[in-house]
Amino acid sequence: MPLTKLKYSYSDEVLVVFLNHIESYNAFDIHMATELWELLEKEKPKALVLSNTGNTFCSGGNLKYYKALETKEEGVAVNQKIKSILNGINDLAIPKACFVQGSCYGGGVELLSCFDKTYGSPSSLFGLWQRRIGLSFGWGGGERLLKRLSESDLQAWLFEASTLSSYEALRLGLIDEVALSFQGIERAILWSKTSQSLGEESFCKTKAFKDNEQNVFEDLWLSEKHKDVLKKFN
Repeated sequence: MPLTKLKYSYSDEVLVVFLNHIESYNAFDIHMATELWELLEKEKPKALVLSNTGNTFCSGGNLKYYKALETKEEGVAVNQKIKSILNGINDLAIPKACFVQGSCYGGGVELLSCFDKTYGSPSSLFGLWQRRIGLSFGWGGGERLLKRLSESDLQAWLFEASTLSSYEALRLGLIDEVALSFQGIERAILWSKTSQSLGEESFCKTKAFKDNEQNVFEDLWLSEKHKDVLKKFN
């Protein structure tokens, strides 16, 4: 089935994906999430870069889609599915970079929280606007964002439902770098390729430290990659 809300390119085992539903300001919904996950399963990339077409990275959840749902149970089920997909992307043991061009609100911030390296354009804006529509996090973003922001900064941002410039987002740690639009994709791809070339990535995921740090270490010890490195030392 052809993609309807994404476009992508694949080169040197790096999958570059663009959110591409400009008419909805790249509002994220179950269809876009499913397309993204199925694309990842199909291509099985060694690295992932995500960005957007148009002037909006992601306007948040697709409220028109949610409005059409008739019951609370339907809405909860859809949110749980999107959360599961985003958690799956977060847990992928590959380098993942995100370049935000333009505005990023609500669920869009939850989406970028799945990535290891985040870039913003100088004109990017970031808003946690969930309170403005009477909601909070729905896709696991609160927990993921605590890897980047202090609890007090995240709580204040969520409570105020305010908008941050790219430089304020950089100061708080939400993004790692500010890059010009014509440079951002190239820098994200270069970072992904460099990180990929360093070797084993799976142990870098925080979950590995929490669950089985010693087992991960023992599995890596005298693996082929480890032995290749040891051979270089006399």
